[in-house]
Amino acid sequence: MLLYIYLYCHLEVAMGDPKKRVTKRAKRIALVVDDDETLREVLREVLEKSGFRVFTACSGEDALVHLEARKHLDVILSDQDMGRVNGLQVIGASMLRFPEAIHLLMTGGECAEVKHRAESLGAIYLEKPFSLMLLIAAVRSSTEEPA
Repeated sequence: MLLYIYLYCHLEVAMGDPKKRVTKRAKRIALVVDDDETLREVLREVLEKSGFRVFTACSGEDALVHLEARKHLDVILSDQDMGRVNGLQVIGASMLRFPEAIHLLMTGGECAEVKHRAESLGAIYLEKPFSLMLLIAAVRSSTEEPA
């Protein structure tokens, strides 16, 4: 629980005053996929505070159902190691359905092959633990509308 409080405090600093944030269009939509419930919920809260409507999936199989059910997604953030359907498979399916979306793949251990495959798909590779500020910056810069 201490980790969550620490992350939450830093999240408030990183995101600034929500009253001063202006959105130019309807809420952006994100899908967070992770079998770790605590991390999934922290990431959901981070993205919601950044102005996203967030759906969550607890497995790769659940993520594939979400991908089929959604008409639009702006961001897909998936863990790599989750069982029968891994993060690269989720990202691959998501790229086919939502090629314009931002795709991020998280993993708990560095693996050069997974990193190479993720980046060759056009996904952003994040090694856990990663900075929430870095995540927010990557998502914001990738989803900003041109001036």
